[in-house]
Amino acid sequence: TLNYRKKIGVDHNINVLDGYNQETSYYRQLGGTRVTFPATSLNELNAGSATGQTTRGTASEWAIQSFFGRFNYDFRSKYLFEVNARYDGTSRLHPDTRWGFFPSVSAGWRMSEESFMQNLGWLDNLKLRASWGQLGKQNVGTYPYQHVLSSSQYPFGSLEPGARLTRLVDQTLKWETTSVTDFGLDASIKNGLLSLTVDWYNKVTNDILYSIPVPASVGLSAPTVNGGKMKNTGWDFELGHANQIGELRYDVTGNISFFKNEVIDIISPTLSTNTVQEGIPYGSWYMVEWIGIFQTQDEIDEGPKHQFNPKPGDLKFRDANNDGVINANDRVVVDGYYPDFYYGLNANVYWKNFDFTIFFQGVQGIKNYSTNWGITPYTQGSPPTMDLVKNHWTPENKSQTHPAMYRSGYNPVTGTTSTYWLFDASYLRLKNLRLGYTLPASFAQKIGMKEAQVYFSGDNVLTFTKYPGSDPERTSQGAALSIYPNLRTLAFGIKVKL
Repeated sequence: TLNYRKKIGVDHNINVLDGYNQETSYYRQLGGTRVTFPATSLNELNAGSATGQTTRGTASEWAIQSFFGRFNYDFRSKYLFEVNARYDGTSRLHPDTRWGFFPSVSAGWRMSEESFMQNLGWLDNLKLRASWGQLGKQNVGTYPYQHVLSSSQYPFGSLEPGARLTRLVDQTLKWETTSVTDFGLDASIKNGLLSLTVDWYNKVTNDILYSIPVPASVGLSAPTVNGGKMKNTGWDFELGHANQIGELRYDVTGNISFFKNEVIDIISPTLSTNTVQEGIPYGSWYMVEWIGIFQTQDEIDEGPKHQFNPKPGDLKFRDANNDGVINANDRVVVDGYYPDFYYGLNANVYWKNFDFTIFFQGVQGIKNYSTNWGITPYTQGSPPTMDLVKNHWTPENKSQTHPAMYRSGYNPVTGTTSTYWLFDASYLRLKNLRLGYTLPASFAQKIGMKEAQVYFSGDNVLTFTKYPGSDPERTSQGAALSIYPNLRTLAFGIKVKL
């Protein structure tokens, strides 16, 4: 890198950065295997049996080359301007398309530095920001555009060695490009008594690199293509308050984030449990809607025909297309793959020799899809949860909450991907807290220490949620609930400086 700084008079500041970067990677593997050694003390490969021996070896390489630069200018630290640019070339793309140019620009206006605002003594800072920029992605395998041959054997009287293609390729591949526009505001009053940060952003990704599905009759695996466009828009808010009252000093910061995701264009829609279709959020839940539990045989006979011949006590689904049959054509898009919003709260309090920190985090409106542990009776190798025991359907207990008790793999309940298996995973968690007391310096010195502090800390102390699994923060989508949870950790300690 080469950096140049220049101050022109007292008002103008210029900073210029130029740089060059190159990365290369060469990976090579060589290995062999033999088993049945006569003694564990023999470590040489030849000491093992030649029966069943194997050898293997491979190599791959890639490279990326980059030129980049940045230009900064500010006038009296009041008007701020910055331009960035990158020019990147990658071996992963064809020589005709492997170079990409990615610029960005940003500007800021510190209104609080204007002369017409100097009379506002309570205003510490007021800044408006705007930016736009692009970045590229090329990390989609080492040779996505090249025809790669695999060794094979062909019968010409006897088996003869040869090579064959195993996949389709698109040699017109180019960089995936993400463009982000952001507008923001920063404000603070009365030495931080109140502070506010607001951001709105619009993020659009073009020419998304992914593998499209192809029919098995093609005989080759799917190619990587530039085949999609997606948009994310959102708002971020942060509000802070800091103050001191006598010996009590504290600060509190809260934040909340909203965003919306939408697939704008896709070559090949995906119609599985997590669907990819134009006009809806990426990966949205796509499943049959659960509407209750069959109470009588007459209800089953009079309704649309369900799969797997249900009986009273089994799940009932909605006939979304009104054709009288429940099947994959009745799947609908269901909200909840992404949360409505994220939020958090952090506070620090200092009083005399005491200090206290607390941090809450939360997610609202997200749904997890789970089909096993704690929901399917006995699958987890232990008795069912009390919710299942108390609220499952029986002829005497006409429950609409849980079906009749069933065995694992019982198709009238488990054979249909449905909203019965979607659970509200919203939560508010006391993520961290810490309480400390610093011993008076005079007392610490008497016992031979420069400084000493005792403290108590906790992680994942409390969680408020309706989620039936062990941890709403860690559960994998579409999997059993038996994902190892975040641990609750409580610790007492002493920190000393001698």
